[in-house]
Amino acid sequence: MKLRTVGAHSRESIENDLSLQSSESSEHAQRALESLKTMAVCFNEVCRGGDEPNLLKCGRCKLATYCGPECQKKDWGRSHKHRCVAPDVARHEVKGSTIAAIQKAINEASPGDVVLIEEGTYNGPQDTLIVDKPLWLWGSSKNRDAVVLKCNLSIRPSGSESDAEGIVVAADFVLHGTTSVSANQYKTITLCGLSLQCPHEVNDDALIINDCKGKCLVLDCEVLGGSDGVFIASDKVHLKRTSVQYAQSRGIFSRKEFVIEDCTVRIAEDTESRAPGGGRRRDDTTTSSRGRGTSLEDRAGDLGEWGCGEPIEEIR
Repeated sequence: MKLRTVGAHSRESIENDLSLQSSESSEHAQRALESLKTMAVCFNEVCRGGDEPNLLKCGRCKLATYCGPECQKKDWGRSHKHRCVAPDVARHEVKGSTIAAIQKAINEASPGDVVLIEEGTYNGPQDTLIVDKPLWLWGSSKNRDAVVLKCNLSIRPSGSESDAEGIVVAADFVLHGTTSVSANQYKTITLCGLSLQCPHEVNDDALIINDCKGKCLVLDCEVLGGSDGVFIASDKVHLKRTSVQYAQSRGIFSRKEFVIEDCTVRIAEDTESRAPGGGRRRDDTTTSSRGRGTSLEDRAGDLGEWGCGEPIEEIR
């Protein structure tokens, strides 16, 4: 994304840009603008500096600000690309405090739209929230823990031929339930800044990624509980800066090769992990720099450092 100057003269241009949005999304955009006015710092979290009159803004979303191109490039790859949407993309705000209200907003959205979930706790009456089209499902980037969904999450195919070019992003909320990403053709699926908390009484895996044709990125998330923390049966899966903790069996169980980077994996302290046909060991907290997880389909032997099979192979 190109950068544009932010300062006294550009506030008017930001307001003009935001005024082009639909009336449904303008209220949210105005709140974002007010947040920008009080948060005039570089969005690159390693920097967070900058002199307000000289800050530059992202040319697409017109909200993120940076000291310069270097800070923008670093933040783009780190997280902003998963939260950057042009102001003219339709926004749908959830009306109500139920899972059904979120589902209604998703159903009314067109492919590529943004569904905004305001701070609050959302309950029933349905027990599974279904995302079956390419869209952006956003909670609060400023306070993820203030947006709590008490349900399961299922990302499914829409059946449209355009799915292969579609993008699904779920970001910045807490989910009290299981998450399933399965049998779809989407180009990319990104789970970003989520806290996926599988209830103790549920005997399912906390996060299942199964039969996805495109890329699946789990970024800056925490996965808590579950029988297995993460079950992977898809190619092109990348876990990055993600914590997997307190699973009852294995932290990560994979039938496919996957990339794991800057992650922490820990199973329940009183639980032993088991590899297919192999030995067992008690697993403590483990961290990664960057590596490639290996498939367990035809492997046996003592467990490696991930609570999910043999040690990962470092990527050179």
